[in-house]
This record gives sequence, structure tokens and C-alpha cells, in this order.
Amino acid sequence: MVELKSLKDPQTEDSIAIQRNLFNSDSTFNQIVFGKNELSKDDLIQDNAENLQLGAQYFYIVSEKKYAGLVHFLPVNPHDGHAWIGLLIIHKKMQKSGIGNETITLLEDIIAKEDIKKIRLSVQQKNEGGAEFWQKKGYVKVNSSIDKFNNDIDIYEKELTSPSTPDPEEVEKTSEDE
Repeated sequence: MVELKSLKDPQTEDSIAIQRNLFNSDSTFNQIVFGKNELSKDDLIQDNAENLQLGAQYFYIVSEKKYAGLVHFLPVNPHDGHAWIGLLIIHKKMQKSGIGNETITLLEDIIAKEDIKKIRLSVQQKNEGGAEFWQKKGYVKVNSSIDKFNNDIDIYEKELTSPSTPDPEEVEKTSEDE
């Protein structure tokens, strides 16, 4: 079972340490995205600051009471006006276990509850496994571009449906109405 735990301040010392552990568990991902095998504390502080300035909402991915990953999204990307998933990273030892699939289902529900109908994301063209993952989740390539690290990227998009898990408050209201 996977849970998304809202992360109010990704810049704390403890949070940066957790993020470094997650990112640095996968040197291949770091090399594809950032052009280096390992991210420093300063790398994460700077990247988080940029994302927070854009309005990113961060969530820890928790599985079996362990930090399994990190995900964040922008409700409105100021560059194009669309909502974006800015990051999904799963600890290398926990990849291919279904955590990513569960995470995206939960995140899409959170996003849909904010009345967002469409979500975008980018995948570095060298990240073939990432592209395959997102395509299996229903994301369709709509464009190509270059990211802030000068990587060739493909932009994917998905139309969101109503949340798959009911809001507990809505269930209570429905029960009271009967």
C-alpha cells in the first residue's frame, strides 16, 4: 500500500537528506536528467527553490512506513498555463514493485479533486523506461522541447477523469442524506 504524504517544506535539513537518499539511489536517472551521478545538498536546495517559486506541491511516497520516493506537481505551470507533474522518483531498490503505478493513481486523484482536467509532464528522450511507464499510464506525446538542463525532452499529456477514490467527506454527506 502506498500513501502520498504532503511535504509542506522540502527545504528542511531532514527533507533534503531524505531527498538526497532517494535521488542518489539512482545514478542513471541523475545522469540522464542532471548530467551527473550524484546530487549535492546545494543542488536539491536550488532545484526545490525554483520549483517552489513556480508553485510546486511536494509529496513523499511512503510504502511500508519507508520513504519510497518523491513526487511533485505544479497546478499551473506559468510557462504554458497547464498543470504539470514535475517529478516522480522512486528509490532504485523499490522500482518495478508497483509503487510508481499506485503513486500516479493517487496523484491523479489529488489533481482531479482540484478540478484540473488535463496534466502534462516531460520525459528526457534518453529515458526510454520513463517514456514507456508514462505511455502505459495513458499519457500521450504531444510535443518535444529542451528542458532547463538542456536535455531533449518529450512532453506528454493526459486527460483526467473524476477521482477513482471517493472523498471521505463526500461519502459522509451522501450517507447522511439517505
